[in-house]
Amino acid sequence: MPGVLFSLMLLGGLCGLGQAMSREEKSKLRNQVVEMFDHAYQNYMDHAYPADELMPLTCRGRVRGLEPSRGDVDDALGKFSLTLIDTLDTLVLLNKTTEFDVAVRRVLTDVRLDNDIVVSVFETNIRVLGGLLGGHSMAVMLRDGGQHMQWYQDELLHMAKDLGLRLLPAFNTSSGLPYPRVNLKFGVRGPETRTGTETDTCTACAGTMILEFAALSRFTGDPVFEAHARRALDFLWEKRQRHSNLVGTTINIHSGEWVRRDSGVGAGIDSYYEYLLKAYILLGDDLFLQRFNIHYASIMKYISQPPLLLDVHIHKPLLPARTWMDSLLAFFPGLQVLKGDIRPAIETHEMLYQVTKKHNFLPEAFTTDFRVHWAQHPLRPEFAESTYFLYKATGDPYYLEAGRTILDNLNRFARVPCGFAAMKDVRTGSHEDRMDSFFLAEMFKYLFLLFADAEDLTFDVEDYIFTTEAHLLPLSLSTAPHSSSIPSNTTSKEELDDSNFDWTCPNTRLLFPDPAFPRKLRDPIRSAVDKSCPRPPPYREPGMGHPPLRAQDFMANNPEHLELLRRMGVSLIHLKRRPRAAGPARDTGGKCGGGGGRRALHAGDDGAVQPAAERAAAPPSHSDRLPPVLWQGRSDRRPGSVWPGPVQKFHRGSRLCHRGRTLQRLQRDHQRRVRPGPHRPASEGAVHVRREGPAHPEGRRHRRHRHRRQRGQQQRHGSPLPDGGRRPQHGRHPHAPPLPLPQGGQHPVGGAEGVQGGGGAAERQSPGQSHHIQRWGRTRGGGGLLNRGNDPHLFRTHRPIAIEHVGARPAQPIAAGR
Repeated sequence: MPGVLFSLMLLGGLCGLGQAMSREEKSKLRNQVVEMFDHAYQNYMDHAYPADELMPLTCRGRVRGLEPSRGDVDDALGKFSLTLIDTLDTLVLLNKTTEFDVAVRRVLTDVRLDNDIVVSVFETNIRVLGGLLGGHSMAVMLRDGGQHMQWYQDELLHMAKDLGLRLLPAFNTSSGLPYPRVNLKFGVRGPETRTGTETDTCTACAGTMILEFAALSRFTGDPVFEAHARRALDFLWEKRQRHSNLVGTTINIHSGEWVRRDSGVGAGIDSYYEYLLKAYILLGDDLFLQRFNIHYASIMKYISQPPLLLDVHIHKPLLPARTWMDSLLAFFPGLQVLKGDIRPAIETHEMLYQVTKKHNFLPEAFTTDFRVHWAQHPLRPEFAESTYFLYKATGDPYYLEAGRTILDNLNRFARVPCGFAAMKDVRTGSHEDRMDSFFLAEMFKYLFLLFADAEDLTFDVEDYIFTTEAHLLPLSLSTAPHSSSIPSNTTSKEELDDSNFDWTCPNTRLLFPDPAFPRKLRDPIRSAVDKSCPRPPPYREPGMGHPPLRAQDFMANNPEHLELLRRMGVSLIHLKRRPRAAGPARDTGGKCGGGGGRRALHAGDDGAVQPAAERAAAPPSHSDRLPPVLWQGRSDRRPGSVWPGPVQKFHRGSRLCHRGRTLQRLQRDHQRRVRPGPHRPASEGAVHVRREGPAHPEGRRHRRHRHRRQRGQQQRHGSPLPDGGRRPQHGRHPHAPPLPLPQGGQHPVGGAEGVQGGGGAAERQSPGQSHHIQRWGRTRGGGGLLNRGNDPHLFRTHRPIAIEHVGARPAQPIAAGR
């Protein structure tokens, strides 16, 4: 009765933490898993078989040698119908016994293992050899049941032994570590093998052989396979770093020297640790458990930084080797469940779950602040594996919701008409024409088991152990007696710290007396991930839900505006600005006619550039008579500085503002580009109006050019300039009041300097016509500088300015903001 009461309390607590999933809902999700598997498997059989893998985007099979090489990834392909062999035991688990019967017959009829092709020893072992052994285990189980596979006579086991013998030449090294590749027909020796020259292999590649090879030995009675796998494991154990008890990522297969000395639980090492623990479970040898416990204590001491698992250097384990994690470490929470260490498993799994929810899938690598490092996702099943093991250990419906998330993301983002396509970039949702065999071998196994009840399975899955490829090997192979011998290089029992588990499986009632305990572990992890990497907003089409983007509203630093241009096929090139030149005035204003700046500057009659506050107290000058233009800037944020109001500016008819060039920038540009010379003194750099007085030093050539300009101006205006006559309208608003001539009667444009040019469109106009000054152009009548005279309303620029005839129309003020 107390036990029943505790169960009810536990169930009530779990329901309070998250709504318990009903049987109908679990059944619906389980059927959805089966439908998704059928979609992937049937498309492989229809479009790819007998090729090794399906290319779901192009609906065809991937045959090695006919498709562009993908490097080491293609080493898993050996022209032996890889996906079909890898999926055999999945068919039985999903209660598809008829399809399993057909698949076994096809493997026996069509698959050849003596192809002249170089394959990865590691991938061929876990996928093909493991698939054949898993298929054999399921066929024997069905045959012994008396209803199915009565014709089966261990044909798959014979194929497995043939393949094992073809892999054995790879172990012919002085260390016992296998070569990373082998030729299925010629082995590793001889020129025809095209392999055998490698010197390095990964730790997982050499240490992930014991389950398949030991099962093959115990199924067939030939101990040679298990012996070679044990020898490789023993060598790796001897080469561990004795101070940290960690192993590196890559090792030399001849000398045993570590090539890569970084250590973690992800790519390159992952399944080495997994197979140490599972070898103890399958074979019953205490030696494997003791080695695993020593490694696990070091992992938790140096690598585990809950919820993170960061690589370290084996000789300096307190020094991190990198600041990112790869997706293969997602298997580790499931391994911790098998070990019985549930708390860190919950924390690490929650971190992975939050990263998955942010990016829809677990990126191939992500940083310690949970951002994408490598954006690919080849539909890896490790996160689903850990989700299943944690649900089995805790019974928390939270992990059922995590499984639902995996299903929804696969259907929403990876499903295509011909199967499921790997994600090329989880940020953009782009696909890769790839569906690896492990997707069918592992993903659907774990998801189906997650939502399945005991009555939904045709056999008791607890009687089997999963390999790293999720193939099922029966625990009945554990026939060797338990060894009590402890190797001399192991540490004391206190360092192993197994007292909490007593060599038994964990009891969730003892681990979690409080049903809210798992939630208390997860909440801080969720908050940390959200704080470090805020959840991105849902993707929406740029421009959707907003009014059309106008040119005047475009901002080059707005990512939505840039994305909209990109989708239109428009690219922006950002040019590097030239460095500022030192000068008396700084361009603090905004665009001319635009938003203004912090201070308004004005060029006075004496040529000095004055702040607005100083100009307000100064006596009125000629420029004050100009009609104001609506240019209202923002107020200054500095205390004691007041925006003076509308700023004087020329209108379109004779604009010298140069579309955004304020007076200060004209002055600065002139100082930067004009060198002092005999007819260009250094004082010309300032934006000013020359006073009456003696002309600056000039030579014969300068005087000659001055006379030419005066003659041209007399022709334009119809009367000698010294005698008065019509006032020129260059640089003047057409409605501005006339200004008196300076003393001496010299016309301001016809003074010492005027508009250069010996003729052209600008010089043949009538005085009533307006002119438009283009930005940084050249004069139509010839190159030169405009307004080197003494008119206080025309400002000198160092570059030639083009004069374009726009017709006899009244000039219009430039609107504010243009």
